[in-house]
Amino acid sequence: MMRTRTILVIDDDPSQRDLVRDLLEEAGFRVIAVGDAADALTQMAGVAIDLVLLDLVMPRARMDGFAFLSEIRNRPDLLDTPLVILSGLGDTVARAIDPATAQALRIAFVVPKPFVIVDLVREIRQILGNPGHDGSPAP
Repeated sequence: MMRTRTILVIDDDPSQRDLVRDLLEEAGFRVIAVGDAADALTQMAGVAIDLVLLDLVMPRARMDGFAFLSEIRNRPDLLDTPLVILSGLGDTVARAIDPATAQALRIAFVVPKPFVIVDLVREIRQILGNPGHDGSPAP
């Protein structure tokens, strides 16, 4: 059996963050949820993060998603961690990021808010190569 995959959720909106955390935990993932990208960097120390769900625009945070993205892509230990952008500006962001930039920044995809959790979980499992409910491959 494969280990449970760990997802880091970064969103300054407590209700959105808690909803995503709860739904991903129900889907069988281990979730670390924080409201500030600076806190996320601290949480990532010494923990194997398999995927980051990142809100880009976080006016209530000390560090927003753009600064976080820049920071982790300049750190060799975090360079290959896949990113999923969750944003109320999702369509705008998706149009602004060309495929070459997305590949360079390891942005797996952009999810506009509001989103459908079933679709989000399916995409995450595809990225992680983990179609099963509990961290094991589907039959």
